[in-house]
Amino acid sequence: MHLAILCLTFALAPRVHAQFRVENPHHLDFPQERAQLIINSARQVVAEEFHLQDARDVEFPLTLVLGSADEYYDENENTKAYAIHLRKWDEVKFAVSVVRLSVHRLITKDRRDKMLARVLNRVNRVSPVDVSQLPGKPESAESSGAK
Repeated sequence: MHLAILCLTFALAPRVHAQFRVENPHHLDFPQERAQLIINSARQVVAEEFHLQDARDVEFPLTLVLGSADEYYDENENTKAYAIHLRKWDEVKFAVSVVRLSVHRLITKDRRDKMLARVLNRVNRVSPVDVSQLPGKPESAESSGAK
């Protein structure tokens, strides 16, 4: 069984393997071969969904941290470090996190910043102006001593 999973891992793996590390200080049980299969499959599905010519465009080094106090995924674009923190092995949470990180990697920081600016510009265009933000705003009743 393990040999079949290992063979399938290499068959589904992109031509260049992205690094997958595991930090498991409490030696929690988890299926490492299946985790690698999930990574490879998730990246291929994301590449297909976004019509990428090469699934390697979605590759990135990934660290799985098992035994974490909190569950989350973490990304640092400056250091190119990506990690998934889980209390214990959870296949679904792991797969969801790999997909989210893969999708996130498709959008460059520059593009994300431009999208954020567009969002805030739209909000500012449709949002009512708070009177306290206007120049020469009237003094509030509390600060003028009026009751």
